[in-house]
Amino acid sequence: MLGSTLLSAATALFFLPAVFSAPIASAPSVSVSDVSTTISTTKSNAIQRMTTVFVEKQSEVQTYYDTIMAVDASTIDMAFASNVCGHLSDMLRETINGVQAASTVAEDSVAVKVNVATLIEAIVGILSCVFGILYHILEILKDDVVPLVQGVLVVVFALLKVVVTVVGDVVLPLVAQVVVTVVGLVPLIKNIVDCDVNGILTIVAYLGIKL
Repeated sequence: MLGSTLLSAATALFFLPAVFSAPIASAPSVSVSDVSTTISTTKSNAIQRMTTVFVEKQSEVQTYYDTIMAVDASTIDMAFASNVCGHLSDMLRETINGVQAASTVAEDSVAVKVNVATLIEAIVGILSCVFGILYHILEILKDDVVPLVQGVLVVVFALLKVVVTVVGDVVLPLVAQVVVTVVGLVPLIKNIVDCDVNGILTIVAYLGIKL
């Protein structure tokens, strides 16, 4: 399976430049009001704990997105990109660890209905910010930064695989439904694909998103 071949992305961390001058571009808004948001599961408690992990991480990633988008583009170089991709990978790995920890508690054997709207919203929110940051640095540094971007995409895919192990594959179609309704996200993914970042194609195919 593809997940078994994933390699860990190792990038050095540097301090962010202190001067920010560019206007902040907000990440796409996320809404799940138009998709089915309940599933039958015997892992209701795990899903609730996992949702808490994703919501907290979404807030952190959103703050980081705002910070990166406020950096003067003229100061963005390979050292900066290494810092950014390394930090994104770290945040995604922390999410993976949190999700795995949330899934270790014993569950009741009776299936119950669980609303996964907040979970879907948080997952898509994280993807929106991560893809937005990656495309931003690709626009500036072009092909030189592709290996760093691919390293982050490896961790994104690993995170999606962990979600499947906890919830099952029923959530991924819901994520895909929301992704295609978020203004600007699919064009953003298409633009990343145009930069020859093959890892995004794997993620898109895994989610079942039609570009």
